[in-house]
Amino acid sequence: MSLYSLAYKIEAFRYNMFGLNRESIIQLGMLLRKNVPLAEALYRVSQSAVSQRIKSAAALAARRLGSGEGCDKVFAAAEMAVFPAITRYILASPLGDVTKGRLIADWKYRDRRDFRLDTALTYPAISLGMAGLTSMSLYIFVFPQFREIFAGLGVKSTPFVDWMLRRCDGFLLWDFAFVAGFVFLLQLVVYATRHISGFSQKLDEMNLLRMLAVLPLEERVRAIEVMAVKSYFPALHNRFRRFAQALASGSDIGTAGNAAGVSDMLTWFIGLAINDDSGETTLLDEAADYCNASVESSAAKTVSMLEVASTLFLAVVFGTTAYALVQMMILITESTFS
Repeated sequence: MSLYSLAYKIEAFRYNMFGLNRESIIQLGMLLRKNVPLAEALYRVSQSAVSQRIKSAAALAARRLGSGEGCDKVFAAAEMAVFPAITRYILASPLGDVTKGRLIADWKYRDRRDFRLDTALTYPAISLGMAGLTSMSLYIFVFPQFREIFAGLGVKSTPFVDWMLRRCDGFLLWDFAFVAGFVFLLQLVVYATRHISGFSQKLDEMNLLRMLAVLPLEERVRAIEVMAVKSYFPALHNRFRRFAQALASGSDIGTAGNAAGVSDMLTWFIGLAINDDSGETTLLDEAADYCNASVESSAAKTVSMLEVASTLFLAVVFGTTAYALVQMMILITESTFS
């Protein structure tokens, strides 16, 4: 990879990370939704975009599409990296231009990264910081004094107390192990809570319902099959693809849903979405809102479990330390008065 290509990819990543191309992407989706051909829509975006990168990429894509190249080949080029990966996939797909526009402009897709736990980690981080300072103080100032007293008085120690005192020599290593264990516990809690509550599955179901709500009736089955990839539906993409393929081959909705492993609720709403175009969009939106509430509840449970787990972990560690201190004082007292 040349230095220029690397710099281009870094710049494209920066624009996508901070949403600097969002207005141009939405404009492109709205133009396609109005039945403007893709090549013309890209040309219009190239004329109005603020970013020079997206101006160049949109103009290049418009020229290549105008010359007869396929969408899949055009948007696989390195110059198209300025577009977000999920947008490039939609533009490169075999779906119609209007459908692409609706997916880009109207689909209220929620990524699992929207449920980041930064705020939930405030309490565990503060607790861990205070625990680290307390532990460091004990192993620098307190336990070494106890070890000297034990050696000077010839106090016979218990295995547990002796192990605690020996940790003074490598307390930084033990502190590192403590932090690593704490972080591992939090990750385990997040994984277990989301797995038990079905967070990923509910999120995929919600996104699928929202997608179907913005698409025309005749494009829905095809869109499920095309969009059922890991980038969009990380937990259920294989099930959704099998489901759509079974429907396309003529299977009835119930048989296809059971064979693919799709939930009964989702199967019912998909059946409504592909067979009845009279007002079912509202029902799809309401079903998506229900799934969204379930996802939010799962995220809230994860936050609560993080707080509980961090409290229990620190309580066990400091309870053990307090027990060791009490045992040291008891041993010194018994040795002094015996």
